[in-house]
Amino acid sequence: MKKAIFILCLIFLFQGCAMMEANRKNKEEKIEMLRKQKENYLALAKDLRDKKVGIGTSQEVIEEKYGKSEDTMTSASNVSNFALCIYEHPDASKDEAYRPIHLYYNDRKLTYWTN
Repeated sequence: MKKAIFILCLIFLFQGCAMMEANRKNKEEKIEMLRKQKENYLALAKDLRDKKVGIGTSQEVIEEKYGKSEDTMTSASNVSNFALCIYEHPDASKDEAYRPIHLYYNDRKLTYWTN
């Protein structure tokens, strides 16, 4: 009986350690994702300001350079396809967090933006 209890305790101990390790990895992945999101936001804001990205830039080029947006809304008709992509600054303590970048596309070409 004592052996069975000891074995059960060991099993629970190892499961707890494995769960803690999985939680740690998950937290590190989230931190890395937020770091990359912030880096992409700041780079996009700078390149828009410096006119390195402008009207006519393809959505593919922007996504390759700055990653996919955090939120995308699309609409299509027989004539064209419209998309609104929103890039957000993940740090709520910064002024930039309250000014997401909105990119407007028509047929996957940038037509307008606000930030």
